[in-house]
Formats: sequence, C-alpha cells, structure tokens
Amino acid sequence: KGKRATAIAGRSFLIINLKIANSEDDSRFLNTRNYIRIQPKGSQDNLAPDIHNDTVEIQPLSTKLTRVGVPINESDTEFTLFVGEVDGKKEEITISL
Repeated sequence: KGKRATAIAGRSFLIINLKIANSEDDSRFLNTRNYIRIQPKGSQDNLAPDIHNDTVEIQPLSTKLTRVGVPINESDTEFTLFVGEVDGKKEEITISL
C-alpha cells in the first residue's frame, strides 16, 4: 500500500529479492506472492509473503527486479524456501541466517 512496514516486537521481516526474466514477445503479469512460501525449521507452517508489489508486470524481453517479505520470529534462523506455482512443482532452497 506504499507505506513502510513495521514488524511487531519479537518479529522481523525476511526480505527475498526476486529477479524474473521474460523471454517472450509480450508482457507477463505475476502475483509474486503466489510463488513463494517459507517454512521455519521444525514447523509445518508454510508462510506466505505479507509484503509484496501486488501484480508485477514483466515487460517483453526484459528482466524485472522485485521483492517479497515474510514476517518471521527473530528466534528462527533456519528455513526452507519453496519456489514455484501454488499447485505445481516447487524448488526447495535451504536458508540459514
């Protein structure tokens, strides 16, 4: 909404920078928040981004830089990042802070 986000006490935002390439001849529109989930180690919760740029346009034959943010507990230091379509196959990436 164009406002600065502030985490509540004991929480922080994990910001994930995204680089999205479009090799097609027409624009693509993505809701980036639908392609990222974070799971803290030891939890079964898949956290969705609370900070995002709504629908992102990736213009033809270009690369778009954007980001998403997920509120996390400051005590959590290990996560699994799931990247992929909501109902499709996902790539798993381990993150340690």
